[in-house]
Amino acid sequence: MQPTSGSVKLFGEEITTMKEHEIIRVRQRFGMLFQSGALLASLTVGENVALPLLQHTDKSVDEVEEIVKQKLQMVGLTGFEDLKPDEISGGMKKRVGLARALALDPELLFSDEPTSGLDPIMTAVVDQLTLKLTRGSHMTAVVVSHDMTSAFRIATRMIMLGHGNIVAQGTPDEIRTSSNPEVQQFIKGEADGPVPLNLSQEEHQDHRHVKPRPLFGARHRFHHKTP
Repeated sequence: MQPTSGSVKLFGEEITTMKEHEIIRVRQRFGMLFQSGALLASLTVGENVALPLLQHTDKSVDEVEEIVKQKLQMVGLTGFEDLKPDEISGGMKKRVGLARALALDPELLFSDEPTSGLDPIMTAVVDQLTLKLTRGSHMTAVVVSHDMTSAFRIATRMIMLGHGNIVAQGTPDEIRTSSNPEVQQFIKGEADGPVPLNLSQEEHQDHRHVKPRPLFGARHRFHHKTP
């Protein structure tokens, strides 16, 4: 999507003005784990993981198969290559998506709500995978999450966004002990605080002439970056 204004730099390069053939080179340096997993239903697990390798490299079929096995082993899914996405659980789909995101050995991993919809045990598994990857392969992970337990478990640095601005940033301890009442309301999950609850549809109609304030719960995100 082409921005109407502003600047976006990745790896020190301005990407908003790049042509399609130029930005492909940059895209190959990062992986993306989508919130839904975004697996292609018509492909097997192995084929989904192989997709970036087939599209962006000249590796042989044997080399691709070996890399696919390695990436699936990293996420604990050895032997699941021939199953279709509808034959595996939600947590497994997330891990397949992670294996695919890692197929090109990226320097940077973008992870969008990686633990949403997962039970506490699977959430811990995904968090441990993120920590293992960032600590073991010198890869940076940028994770967007509303899950405070997960965020505090994996983060080395946190940024809280709201109202289109940075509300707070710092280490997990600095965020946890922040004196900002909005931060405290969010991390504690409290209904009462400086940020109002969503208006009902009827109230929204009554207030249609009032310029709305961006809803806190819909806009706030935590990011974590591991050097």
